[in-house]
Amino acid sequence: MNSNLFEMPASLTTQWSPAFSGDQAPRARHSDATTLRVLLAEDITDNQIRACELLFRWGIIPVIADNGLRAVKMFQEQTFDIILMDISMPVMDGLEATMQIRSEELEHPDRPRCPIVAYTSGGTANDRALWRKIGIDAVLNKPSQPEQMEACLHQWCG
Repeated sequence: MNSNLFEMPASLTTQWSPAFSGDQAPRARHSDATTLRVLLAEDITDNQIRACELLFRWGIIPVIADNGLRAVKMFQEQTFDIILMDISMPVMDGLEATMQIRSEELEHPDRPRCPIVAYTSGGTANDRALWRKIGIDAVLNKPSQPEQMEACLHQWCG
């Protein structure tokens, strides 16, 4: 395996949009980040690698879904502390997957609401307003720097 596979190029930049105002998802509190259960819904391998490199810094090994349909199925089968959801994916996009996950939560009120963070490289202010209505809690632009990923995890997972 290439030892540089998980090295983040210094030139990558991002912007973290910490939260939409209003009601926020309940936050899980963890004393150790390695206990976080993160679902990364991302179809592009390079983006998966970049996100994993950041998460690995804190000992977090995410579960990866390469499309929205798989993300929904994984959500139905497992409990996650946070979902990093790409918006544009094949088979089912991140918005449809988010709507199905929120619907699933309504059908199972005993299950805690899971924060869903749009993990995206785009989106206008109007897009983000729509995403909020659909059930996205915040936006993390990719590619992400360690500080932005850490702020996201801290805000939503403690």
